[in-house]
Amino acid sequence: AGGGTSIGLAHKKVDAKDVYARMLEAARAEPGVTISGKFARDAAPPLNILGLVATEDIEEGELLIKIPARMHISYDTCRLLFPELCASIRALPKLSPQRREEAALCCCVAKLLGDSSGGPPEESGG
Repeated sequence: AGGGTSIGLAHKKVDAKDVYARMLEAARAEPGVTISGKFARDAAPPLNILGLVATEDIEEGELLIKIPARMHISYDTCRLLFPELCASIRALPKLSPQRREEAALCCCVAKLLGDSSGGPPEESGG
């Protein structure tokens, strides 16, 4: 009927434990980063949602994670990393001004994920 745009999404199979281990290794190599070894990537009842789960007792006030602002995933850091992408999205006339930073951040995160995955996703055949 209507002439719309179609977007196909594909899923790239990854070893989640390997990705997490490489992410920790890369983050810990950065100056100013602290990541405690007292938790693991896992799920816990009752919701069993994947996240970080404590594997040892944690003392009150103990520092678990410290990530410098330059490594935060925010609109400000994305604007520094991808100025042309952010400027292009902010200039889209049909996009609500209240949603432009959010849209730019989503695109930047998608780019970061794509760049870190080591290549394009596999074809899904569907």
